[in-house]
Amino acid sequence: MTTFINDRRTAHILLLTADDCHFCEQGENTLHKLRREFPLEIEEIALASARGQELSERFGVLFAPGLFLDGHFVGFGRVSERKLRKLLQQRITSGPIEVGG
Repeated sequence: MTTFINDRRTAHILLLTADDCHFCEQGENTLHKLRREFPLEIEEIALASARGQELSERFGVLFAPGLFLDGHFVGFGRVSERKLRKLLQQRITSGPIEVGG
């Protein structure tokens, strides 16, 4: 399913995380780096929590971290700084952007 994001306010990032997860640490570092360039609200939820499990099952998150942008599923596993920067930049400059496919 394709989803479009066209709101230009502060981006809400949701990160599903797990304990002792190298990709989660990398994702957190990437988000904090991007926060210097873009207005981000970052929320972390444990994948093992009830909400984390519900999101995981609904969106097919096989392992942490799971990444959502403004409530739309972006992907799971290693967070790509390049991909996320592109989505955030498009969100600001181009209006609607496509997430997923």
